[in-house]
Amino acid sequence: MYRKIFCILLCIGLILSSCNNYEKNEEKEISNYYEDELNIMHIEADNPDFKNYINDVSRKLNMKINIIPCPDDANNRQAEISTLLLSGNSNIDLISVNDEMVSEFKVKGYIENLDDIMSKNIVESYPKDYVESVAMYKNHFYSVPYLMDIMMFWVNEKYIKYSELEGVKNLDDFSLFVSNDYGTNMYGYGSAWDETYIYNDLSQFINMFDGDYYNWNNDNTKEAVKFLHDMLKHGYTPQNQMIDRYEQMEQKFIDGKYGCVFMYSGAINIFLNSGKYGEDGIHVAELPMFKKMQLI
Repeated sequence: MYRKIFCILLCIGLILSSCNNYEKNEEKEISNYYEDELNIMHIEADNPDFKNYINDVSRKLNMKINIIPCPDDANNRQAEISTLLLSGNSNIDLISVNDEMVSEFKVKGYIENLDDIMSKNIVESYPKDYVESVAMYKNHFYSVPYLMDIMMFWVNEKYIKYSELEGVKNLDDFSLFVSNDYGTNMYGYGSAWDETYIYNDLSQFINMFDGDYYNWNNDNTKEAVKFLHDMLKHGYTPQNQMIDRYEQMEQKFIDGKYGCVFMYSGAINIFLNSGKYGEDGIHVAELPMFKKMQLI
């Protein structure tokens, strides 16, 4: 009799346990259900903060978002994305591109316009000239800017102290700063003069000399170019930066091989994470005034 009752109770327990497991499995299947799916190719694909952000968006939108990495090197990234678009591949829905890429892709018909996304209030949150020259083509929008990078002047405070300067505030300070002998393979000014980036420093110096980037007969423009040429000629800046890109330049600046660089604000996380950022290390400084201060 007791054995019979025990068997009945055991059967009931197994049935209830089975039902409970079924409900949990059903709940798990429902929680993994997404109404839609999106594939994003992004330069920040391996960034933990970006992953967390995408996961949060995915949950809120009930949308499965897959992040596909792309090459860090700008030229390789452009080649891969160009091939992807030219082949007509439709597996990727959104792609992060730089200004150079969107300027090329929008005129070649590789990408769809984003007119339905760029509402008036969104457009007004960006600089008008930038949107019209980079994001637009024939009155259509082909890009949504997601990162505003500003060219900044970065210095290594150890070089400042070695030079016995209070700071690099004008042309005389800068000339003295870069001309000092800091040791083997150490330079007052460093950069990346690869064809992809040279125009950044070139335009920066032309502006500081109050020149005109579009007028090479302008005396101030000539003076700026001559100044860059003479820094290389006199060994105040290394010749190998002719083939360097920002990745190499950033690392050399972090390693203490350069006293100052012009670099976009987007590098601040790289410098912060290096452990070398601070008042006594590498940090942002006020732009030196050569002839007259201009906004870049």
